[in-house]
Amino acid sequence: MKLSSLLLTASLIVLGSNAVAAQDSVAPSARPQQVSRIVAVAGDSIILAQEVETDLRVLVMQSGRPLPTDSAQLAEMRRQVLETMINNQLILQAALRDTTIKVPDAQVNQRVEAEIQARVQQAGGQAALERALHAERWTMQEYREFIANGIRQQALREMWLASATRTRKPPPISESELKRIFDEQRESLGQLPPTIMFQQIVLSPRASDESLAVARAKADSILQLVRGGEDFATLARRFSMDGSAQQGGDLGWMKPTDFVRPFADALMRLRPGEVSGVVETQYGYHIIKLEKIRGGERQARHILIMPERGEGDLERTMERGREIAEKLRAGANPDSLAREVSEQYEDSRVGPYTRDQIRQIAPAYDQAMGESPATGDVVGPFQSPLPNGQTSIVVLKILEARPAGPARWDDMFFRERFKENVQRQRLIDEIIAELRATNHVEIRAL
Repeated sequence: MKLSSLLLTASLIVLGSNAVAAQDSVAPSARPQQVSRIVAVAGDSIILAQEVETDLRVLVMQSGRPLPTDSAQLAEMRRQVLETMINNQLILQAALRDTTIKVPDAQVNQRVEAEIQARVQQAGGQAALERALHAERWTMQEYREFIANGIRQQALREMWLASATRTRKPPPISESELKRIFDEQRESLGQLPPTIMFQQIVLSPRASDESLAVARAKADSILQLVRGGEDFATLARRFSMDGSAQQGGDLGWMKPTDFVRPFADALMRLRPGEVSGVVETQYGYHIIKLEKIRGGERQARHILIMPERGEGDLERTMERGREIAEKLRAGANPDSLAREVSEQYEDSRVGPYTRDQIRQIAPAYDQAMGESPATGDVVGPFQSPLPNGQTSIVVLKILEARPAGPARWDDMFFRERFKENVQRQRLIDEIIAELRATNHVEIRAL
């Protein structure tokens, strides 16, 4: 299991009105009742005064502070909101032009349902929410579409920015300048929540020799179909045994280091259009086709045939996990044990994460840790589901359990993450400046 990095500072960009309003209110003001004047042109989009007011109200609601009474401060606040809206529109347009960026409908629908359920609870029930919407001349279907549009736009912007920043080096920053920025933002950083950093050793149950032989034979027969000229994507939809099957085995743009070692090694040997032989990993047997190369990334498809695993396979792996846990408690080096059993290129160190983040990303980890894990604790072995529907056995070593407290400049780990955030923000600023230089931007009087 691979967990994403934790960003310890504030969000890097402010979302546009649709996305924010969908998350924070019913936002009746997002449906203007009269014609609103144009206050800006961003690429091929216009921005209306009413939309600026909507975003302004949402921003005020999020901050918990009233609108400034000073006219100059209010005007500056409106200007900043408008600038953010222009930037978001330009990013969205760039994302829509990039044909490699797609937001799956299933992902949007899942988030919409979660959002609707949260709003139902906030309103005090389905009927109460529908009455509130009706009072503002909304139907539930219109509101659902409004939320879906905001979520899709937000996802497109995030995916495009992730792609645009992946192959570019962030601008350098000196320690003195970073310290100045930290001092300026110290109060806004507030109290950092308790966090946990841990090391994970992940074991995949190995099937019996008989099950492996059956799966290998099936993979070999499919490989012959591929080499005989049958369409790879069609075969992936028909035979592959993981979530990518619906997309014809498409794994999207990824770095080789995102894959387990045997898969990555095979992928690196391919040229665009080539197909690998049968590749065995901890998940089963893969047939890999490389589609395209972009910098350090590869766009690939695969067909995965997984051997059947029984309760005996899981129990044998659990027993191995118990042995590893005992070695850790006896003082064995976690890095050595992780390298011994892991097929991943990545470091086995994870975090720091808050408990809420762990609970959201990996509920099995959160449950296994219990109420108050302490530095040095060994957790597990325990079962954790994998994205491919299989089950892994995990053992954790808690490297550091940090209590809540203010951000400290002498905290080296925080400082590194803070530096990464500042550099990433500056890189995003550079990209936005390029978008504004190459697209028509016109600001009219607010």
